[in-house]
Amino acid sequence: MNRLVAVCVLVGIIHMTDTLSLSVRWVGIKVSRVVTAASLFNILVLISRTANLLQAPMVGKMVDLAIRNHETLPLLINFRLIILSSTLGTVAGILFMPTFVNTFGKLILLFEREGSILRLFFRILKPKSLANSLDDFVVPSKEIIGRNIFENIPKKFFFFQLFITGFYTIGVLSALYAGAIVPQYRVTASQLSGIINGIATVLFMVFVDPSVAVITDQALRQIRPQRDVRNIVIVLTIARLIGTMLAQLLIVPCALLVAKVATKM
Repeated sequence: MNRLVAVCVLVGIIHMTDTLSLSVRWVGIKVSRVVTAASLFNILVLISRTANLLQAPMVGKMVDLAIRNHETLPLLINFRLIILSSTLGTVAGILFMPTFVNTFGKLILLFEREGSILRLFFRILKPKSLANSLDDFVVPSKEIIGRNIFENIPKKFFFFQLFITGFYTIGVLSALYAGAIVPQYRVTASQLSGIINGIATVLFMVFVDPSVAVITDQALRQIRPQRDVRNIVIVLTIARLIGTMLAQLLIVPCALLVAKVATKM
């Protein structure tokens, strides 16, 4: 149980960080420093990557125990709880996004003045800075969505992000569960997770990210209104949330498909 709780917390952190990352370009637009915003956020992404490295062996141990005890159903239940934690992490990211946008914008300007990550880090740790950070908390408002978030934003972004998130969320889990279904091929099945995540990554890098970058550049050059960047962040965030819910439906079919492919290779 302790292992499951730890995995759920780590997965929640990963998805919260990934959700907040969607707003980085919006922050960059607000303070007219898009490149600096992206560069600074890469430091925060290390938190997500570290959490991913920590949770991977713990999930693998859960699979080993399930195979040894011949208990695939409890493993599936645990995996569904992990997927639920990804949804909760995404919700946390949505709730903290207005605060993140407000705080991260100030950090970018502060970094520009300090000129050093270390000096910025020690400046943040000062008691006065920590106390002032509480003033940056922003309560999310439904008014931020506006009347039409799809204004000037193609709806294809929503559906691409939805399915990409769904498959990315269960890429590793479905492969590991397939290994529990066909334990004699579990190594082969686990390697197939890279294909699922790879397809999701390629779809994002080809169909979503470049187009979002173009919209951001156009807003920066004042060819289109800045609210378009805010709208696309909201669209992608909502799609991401629904995508983690879709993952609950995808995990078993994907696991069965991976298991079938593993036995045929």
